[in-house]
Amino acid sequence: MPPHLLHVFSTFAVGGPQVRTAAIINALGDEFRHTILPIDGRREALAKISVPVTCVAPPPSRHPLVRPLQLRRILQAQRPKLVLTYNWGAIEAVLAARTLSIPVIHAEDGFGPDEAGRLRARRVWARRLLLRGVPVIVPSRTLEQIALADYRLSRARVQYIPNGIDLERFHAGRAPSVRASLGASGEEIVFGAIGGLRPEKNLAFLLRAFREAAIPNSRLVLVGEGSCRRDLESLAVQLGIESKVRFAGATEETAEHYRAFDIFVMSSLTEQMPLALLEAMASGLPAICADAGDTAVLLGSAEPPEVVRRGDLAGYVQALRTLAQDQGLRSRLGQKNRERCEAEYGLQNMVRRYRALYLEAITGSG
Repeated sequence: MPPHLLHVFSTFAVGGPQVRTAAIINALGDEFRHTILPIDGRREALAKISVPVTCVAPPPSRHPLVRPLQLRRILQAQRPKLVLTYNWGAIEAVLAARTLSIPVIHAEDGFGPDEAGRLRARRVWARRLLLRGVPVIVPSRTLEQIALADYRLSRARVQYIPNGIDLERFHAGRAPSVRASLGASGEEIVFGAIGGLRPEKNLAFLLRAFREAAIPNSRLVLVGEGSCRRDLESLAVQLGIESKVRFAGATEETAEHYRAFDIFVMSSLTEQMPLALLEAMASGLPAICADAGDTAVLLGSAEPPEVVRRGDLAGYVQALRTLAQDQGLRSRLGQKNRERCEAEYGLQNMVRRYRALYLEAITGSG
């Protein structure tokens, strides 16, 4: 029987770690048996998995003293060969697995708005204690330094594995029908963002920059859903740009939406190695990003118009105008981004490295 892997997430709603895990599971096929444990009970990202998986009910209690015991009982019942935990929201499962002597691998992908400015001391100490001796995967150099310097994890246990992208699914081209569905004409410059409408994405800043740029014959498209949607829609009305901003909602067909854009935009306060940026790059798009996490590493540039200092409204406005006015520059940057993905961020290389770590943890060969 294939080795049983239990994946513990705070949520299995659609997000970067969930999409990456789905891609890995799909690529591994029937080599492993997979079970998903979403602690909040949400399962939307299951739709991205094309092979059989099991999903188990979360622990009923949210009490910090009770939930680790309940997670321990779930692990005892499931009897996995390896437990995979993702981010702070699954840290209690690390404790549960270690008390049962089940091998565990932990992945750290980034932070929410509560740690966008600085790390919480209690969480840092918890990671230092619980992750000591545990293999920890990070997708960005920024997180690698945090794991080594702040969490004080050993160099041998921290594994830098950049995210990988499906270069066949995400490719350059045009999607006229999708542009039309977004209300954009063929002549318009379409700035597009794809991701959750959440506070850390700083989309109010993006709306203000788009208004200040006042680029003729342009449109801003936000693809995704989240807690900030209503406030962002209200802000668009207040700024007088509601007719030029399209809230497209969530979609499974993100690849076609990238091909409906002319320029990808990202204004996040906190990111590490954003999959949306990689998808945009693989789709041959130029990008404008705030200087969060490894965005400059991915793009191979720390300079405007590709990377702008967080909170620099004037700088972001100028970046929007620069790319809107220079089609040749857009083409050159888009081609460079695609080539970087082909050279460094392919899906198969990422899957190969994850597979090796899984087998190493199961066999104890590390």
